[in-house]
Amino acid sequence: MDEQVYTQISKVLSGEATDTEQTTFGEWLAASPEHRALFEEAKHFWDASGRALQRTQYDFVPALADFLSRTQRENTTARTISLGRWLAYCAGAAAALVAGFFLFTGQPRAAATVIAAAETMIHRLPDKSAVWLKKGAELRYTAEDFAQSRTLDLKGTAFFEVVPDKEHAFTVSAGAVTVTVLGTSFEVAAEKAQEVSVAVRSGTVKMSGLEGNGELVLHAGRTGILAGGNLMEMQSAAGEPGWMEELLRFRNKPLKDIVQTIATYKKADIRFHTDFPEIAKAQKVSISFRDQSLEDMLRELCLVADCTWSRGGKGFVLRQKR
Repeated sequence: MDEQVYTQISKVLSGEATDTEQTTFGEWLAASPEHRALFEEAKHFWDASGRALQRTQYDFVPALADFLSRTQRENTTARTISLGRWLAYCAGAAAALVAGFFLFTGQPRAAATVIAAAETMIHRLPDKSAVWLKKGAELRYTAEDFAQSRTLDLKGTAFFEVVPDKEHAFTVSAGAVTVTVLGTSFEVAAEKAQEVSVAVRSGTVKMSGLEGNGELVLHAGRTGILAGGNLMEMQSAAGEPGWMEELLRFRNKPLKDIVQTIATYKKADIRFHTDFPEIAKAQKVSISFRDQSLEDMLRELCLVADCTWSRGGKGFVLRQKR
């Protein structure tokens, strides 16, 4: 097995993988049942290895390689691709987050799979809609015609901020329900196929059961629940879903990734000044935010990352301190 696989698994499990690496790894993971089995074995080893072994990537990678080489199944019928070739394939694609992948037949398919394997994350869809994925959630969609179809499959829990498009509805298949909207924000929790909830923060959502359960039209502040084969409606809990707070806890993340996450979360235009060094953008930062204004977040971030911020046009500009 390619050592790059073990290195990437180590980064995902430790939470050090960038958003782009998380997405690319999710696509590699979806390409074969053998990849998934390998990752599950790695997670068990990670949990059992303890912090002494997990302290550095360089300690963990060879140990993981040795462990998996002994336990990896032989004579598998699934066709797999080395992560090295996978990354090379994705690098040549038109977009880093939307790459074709091979599945059993080896034929390219314009599809994307995003898995929040190690932590809560944000993913930007081709139509510019944003998805907050709770840790463990999995999102699948066809990238090639997403702007027209706007359909996707969800396992787990996610919050959607959908860009309005009167010509194309936005549809989420989650367990035993489908959710259809034109432009809104809502949370879907589908940890179990037969137990699904949809909480609407803004706009209107149609929640439809796939097994003759009927449908609900939910407005802002209302939640639809599928339980025991029945659809029910109730008042939503106030505020953001609690799990979304995890999104604003960063541990050893590149500054540029933190800035991108804050910009998406706050729906703001935040950019680096043209003379901001790339090496400074890549510096690893650990910081957490909770119930803070964008200005307060930028102020704290710049204290840690040794930079300054100012308003520029309709957004904000970060500069390195001189």
